[in-house]
Amino acid sequence: LRIAALGFGQLGVVVAFQAVAIVLPSIGADLRISPALLQWVVGATALTYAGGLLVAGRLADRYGGPRILVAGSLLMAAGSIAAAIAPHFAVLLLARVAQGIGMALYTPAMVSLLATGFAAGADRHRALIWWNVAGGAGGLIAVTGGGMIANHGWRATFLLLALAPLVTVLLAKAAFGRFQPEQRSAQRRVDVLNASLPS
Repeated sequence: LRIAALGFGQLGVVVAFQAVAIVLPSIGADLRISPALLQWVVGATALTYAGGLLVAGRLADRYGGPRILVAGSLLMAAGSIAAAIAPHFAVLLLARVAQGIGMALYTPAMVSLLATGFAAGADRHRALIWWNVAGGAGGLIAVTGGGMIANHGWRATFLLLALAPLVTVLLAKAAFGRFQPEQRSAQRRVDVLNASLPS
């Protein structure tokens, strides 16, 4: 379940970037956006994603990977739904900013949980392999499926982009529960300290 939760999160990030690029012409024609402004549909997400990673990493350290993973996934899903129903360009742009912030939140959370949510060795290696496989699958789905979905309209694409984050939330709740890597690490340090003290 933990591998599946992180895998769906990674898949959602990749698909959100690549699938939207495929439907840009449809968005421009429907909302009557000039080509110069249309690039901001992708750029707004990329900028907020890249700019928010450092802050998101600090939040994951402070509040725990599972909590930030869920928060970022919910924000990503909300942004996708808002983009799907956007009546004009300004709303679509704000929705894409929300998607970027959501992805910025749960990417460091995923990395943190890969490092602390699995035992060192085979378990962690297996999780890393499947996490990278999920990223590759996301790219394949975006390229091959994006065109077919675009036939039903660009709004359908954004609605489907909400699925992976929502699945991530459900899996993360079930897989990590009250898992707190910081508390476990602290407990291990206390146990080691107690064991080293003379009785």
